[in-house]
Amino acid sequence: FNDVLSEMQDNETVSPWLRACKAQFGQRFGSVQEVNQMLLSDFGTSGYSPMLYEKYVTYMQLIAALIIFPLFLFLFTRDYRHGMYEIVYVQPINSSKYLILRYLGVFIPLMLHLYGLGLILNLISAARFTAMGYTYEYTLFLPYFMTYIFPTIFFLSSLLTVLMLLMKKVTAVFPLYIIFVILNVTPNVFGSNGGWIKAISPIIRLDGVTGTIQATMINRIIYLVLSMAFLAVACKIYKRLKTDLRKGITI
Repeated sequence: FNDVLSEMQDNETVSPWLRACKAQFGQRFGSVQEVNQMLLSDFGTSGYSPMLYEKYVTYMQLIAALIIFPLFLFLFTRDYRHGMYEIVYVQPINSSKYLILRYLGVFIPLMLHLYGLGLILNLISAARFTAMGYTYEYTLFLPYFMTYIFPTIFFLSSLLTVLMLLMKKVTAVFPLYIIFVILNVTPNVFGSNGGWIKAISPIIRLDGVTGTIQATMINRIIYLVLSMAFLAVACKIYKRLKTDLRKGITI
């Protein structure tokens, strides 16, 4: 780089740009081994696990909030398109039980996939850290998963279920849901760093300043209770559809 800078020092267009690059990127942190040693001194024996988990749970909440919309949408549109609701209502099948089982049939595989992906990433991190010869203390992923990802997806999916059954129209639910998610993902749009929305948001981002563990646990408990309440309401609404079979859920 210095040789190029020397050759181009008389070029009035390129030389200032090269000097700016050198000023910005010229600091040397060390070799790969030296940088790894710095990281080791910061992380101790925990490796990259805590940082990996913080990034994973933050961005997976955001991604999953969008993924679940089509997943839970087809819970109902397929039923009405293929006349499945008629079988549920004319047979001695408990409509609430049917709804819960249909919900869990999507929710449980989704949770297993999200947990499995985080677990695999952690194992890869552990293997690479160990391969470099460092003492590695494995950090469990389950506490992160149960604290952040599970309550968020449980709440958003149960909210979607209620909205679908109430409005019976995907095109009406979609903008309301997307606006709700965006406002929770970008709390700073409310001003004052969005402190109040961060405290009550179902999506907890760990890529910035977070609240105390006590506040986090209260937040999670509230949303778990709300999720169960939404499912109970959804069961009531689904049962009432017996009396109005003509109003199916459509796109």
